[in-house]
Amino acid sequence: MKSVLCLFTVVVFCTKVILEQNTTTFKLKVTQLSLYCGGEQGPDARYSPLPNKKLVIKKGNINNLLNKIMASVITNGNGEATVKLKPGKYYIVDEFRLTPLVIPPNDDCNTYDSTCMKALWLQPNLVVNIKPSAKTIVCNLNFVNYCDHNIPCTQSRCKPE
Repeated sequence: MKSVLCLFTVVVFCTKVILEQNTTTFKLKVTQLSLYCGGEQGPDARYSPLPNKKLVIKKGNINNLLNKIMASVITNGNGEATVKLKPGKYYIVDEFRLTPLVIPPNDDCNTYDSTCMKALWLQPNLVVNIKPSAKTIVCNLNFVNYCDHNIPCTQSRCKPE
């Protein structure tokens, strides 16, 4: 019984080593840009690390709610996250895009372009193609915090306060 257990342990260990040899370390550096939206003059717009950002990784290159989540990560205090991935084409989206798109109704200030919003929803935040020969891939992913009057796919008629 002892020899069978040792053999099983060796097989599991060898399988793990073989599987890990066929993976790539994928490192993300995630930043955010906060735009100046009016009011008191703020600091110059600069990208800064985005901590605690939840991102999911799926296979493919178009955001599809039905695609299986291959991995999920949360950025650390420096806006960085690391995951091991097998070769293939993957896309990354933030957790906001894991739910169906809800287009708000037009109001006194904003008109929403539903065609534009649907097209934008299908676009991943990032697409990466991991080749079998790659050991490590580092990608930057930048998010923008838009002001109420310049949100993509929105025509705003109201001036910022």
